[in-house]
Amino acid sequence: MREFLEKEWTEGLDEQAALKLTTKSLLEVVDSGSKNMELVVVRQGTPMEPLGEVELEALTAQILAEAEAEKTAGAEEMKD
Repeated sequence: MREFLEKEWTEGLDEQAALKLTTKSLLEVVDSGSKNMELVVVRQGTPMEPLGEVELEALTAQILAEAEAEKTAGAEEMKD
């Protein structure tokens, strides 16, 4: 997971991009997608806020759809 984060992380990520990166990295090591994950958002000066199950499932679905689209695009490029 650390290698993945070192490769994918960029300075200046906004909160949504950071959540996406965190979820992507967890999907690399967790089975069954978002069902076995819990995320908590920590902001300076505010209490911790758990990410809702619906939000996490939507984010996971988005990441998986993007990965599938990249895989399909890569397969199409190899055919050409």
